[in-house]
Amino acid sequence: MENKIETVKIELIQWIKSLNNTDVLKRLLLLKNQEKNGFDDLTSDEEKISLLKGLSDADEKKLVVHEEAKKIYGKWL
Repeated sequence: MENKIETVKIELIQWIKSLNNTDVLKRLLLLKNQEKNGFDDLTSDEEKISLLKGLSDADEKKLVVHEEAKKIYGKWL
């Protein structure tokens, strides 16, 4: 059983190394972060995806200062 797991890991590593599709890579990163962050069962899948997207955006410095966000989203607040 252990050999099969190691074989699968190697196959996945080789596949990931060959990927050029950034959408697939982002999804894999979200899955990795989800595993690392250990969201509890009370958080819906939609909420988890949203939270992970926010964390990913923050890591990539895709942030908006609070005052600018208020201007953009103020009409909905």
